[in-house]
Amino acid sequence: MDTTRSAPLLLAHTVLGKGQSGAPCHVHSFLINDDGKGFPNSKKLPLLVYEQSVDLKGAADPAAVFERLVVKHQWGDVWRDGVYPYHHYHSTAHEGLGVYAGTATVQFGGDDGISHKCLEQSEDFAVVGFYPRGQKVDMQYGKRGERPASDERIRALPLPDEDPLFGASGPLLMCWHPSS
Repeated sequence: MDTTRSAPLLLAHTVLGKGQSGAPCHVHSFLINDDGKGFPNSKKLPLLVYEQSVDLKGAADPAAVFERLVVKHQWGDVWRDGVYPYHHYHSTAHEGLGVYAGTATVQFGGDDGISHKCLEQSEDFAVVGFYPRGQKVDMQYGKRGERPASDERIRALPLPDEDPLFGASGPLLMCWHPSS
């Protein structure tokens, strides 16, 4: 993963825990500041990167392992694909991406602030995408006129009730619901 960005990237903290296999899992938390131009970022909710969180060894269908897990934890609208090769963000849903094959360099934070974009990938790179149940994803491209309406939608967006991989006591809740 490439964290290339124009806005400052701050490592907020790392949460240590156990992955689905019982092996150590590291969850890294990053804040990417909004520059007030094309791509907004939540000033309160960090980007979370889970390392070694799901055991896919020996799985006949590794994507299905992610799909079953996130659906169990109140996330849905699951899809399989890659990451778009252009900057974009979502103002109506939180998005999770689970890599189940290959490798990629994904940029978080675009020319004007936060977004995500695949810079390069292996031929077999594939992810499972998912959203909290009840949230429907939109596409925003950092174009003139998207803001401030997209900012309002982001502010009104409810937080997920569960971590997509670990449920009610997962790292997402510790980082996004610190008073819980």
